[in-house]
Amino acid sequence: MTLDERKKLILRAVTDDYITTAEPVGSRTIARKYNLGISPATIRNEMADLEDGGYLRQPYTSAGRIPSDKGYRFYVDVLIEPEPVGVRERAAFKNTLRKQRKLEQLLQQAARLLSDLTQYTAVILIPKRQKAIFRQIQFLPLSPGHIMAILVTEPGFVDHEIFQLEESMSQEELFALAAWLNERLCGVRLADFQHKLLEGLPIGGNRALRDFIAELIHLNLASSGEQVMMEGAMGFLRQPEFSDLERARPVLELLQRREVVSTLLQNISRPGEVVVVIGPEMHMPVMAQCSIVAGAYYLGPGALGAIGVIGPTRMDYMRVISLVEFLTADLEKTLRSLTAGDEG
Repeated sequence: MTLDERKKLILRAVTDDYITTAEPVGSRTIARKYNLGISPATIRNEMADLEDGGYLRQPYTSAGRIPSDKGYRFYVDVLIEPEPVGVRERAAFKNTLRKQRKLEQLLQQAARLLSDLTQYTAVILIPKRQKAIFRQIQFLPLSPGHIMAILVTEPGFVDHEIFQLEESMSQEELFALAAWLNERLCGVRLADFQHKLLEGLPIGGNRALRDFIAELIHLNLASSGEQVMMEGAMGFLRQPEFSDLERARPVLELLQRREVVSTLLQNISRPGEVVVVIGPEMHMPVMAQCSIVAGAYYLGPGALGAIGVIGPTRMDYMRVISLVEFLTADLEKTLRSLTAGDEG
């Protein structure tokens, strides 16, 4: 079925209205609110044709119509364009991203803001660390006999551990130790790290220090699975479709399975593109009434992360697509400047 311009206008109006109100839409509502220059009777006939074509459906007898999954897909692919992100929203993102220097905190704050702005569940995926590269290590003296080791790896991971020394070391000795490691290990992939790289380490009488440093590097590599930052999962309960806890429970339980969410985002996100997956397209019955809007961002060479917003199929697609597109681009700029600033 090919949709003419009038059918497109009516499908757009029905979908816009349903997204806003969560109530089935009748022909009189369309005639009154959208000034299409068409009588309610004509609108009613066109809506019946759209229902026959699978673009609209009637949730119960004598009700108005709501978009079907096919209708939402046509709406996203043909009928809408992303709206510009507002000045206040742009400023909110930039302020949030500029305040954090540690990668995990930065992305957690970005997920929280994205959830607040959309009122849906926001997910940000940090890629695996197998390709992480040693950048530098620093040692800070704490209380007598204790030091903090701070390990920084490309593309922006920061890890720290506190270690008790067998024999005290001066600030100069700790500085020399860090310089030796940074010269020897800079550019080494953590996956290629071997204990023999620490032979000749200037550690004085602290024989266990070599093992501590090796363990710190291996612990960083052990965090090799994707990290999933999620905010706003309980927001599903604010949506009329999921106000019944029994209906929302399967979705909330799935969202708690971070490995499932991680795999889903990896499978659908693509660089340079915002992807919308609607209901049954996910091939997960639990998510049949949900949609995901996802984008990908580069964290560094070979390290691709993902950003996603999960909500009901009755999602404000124009707004969410715009926000995900903006955050993806701004996040990459922030990460590049963060890396450049650290190197300087």
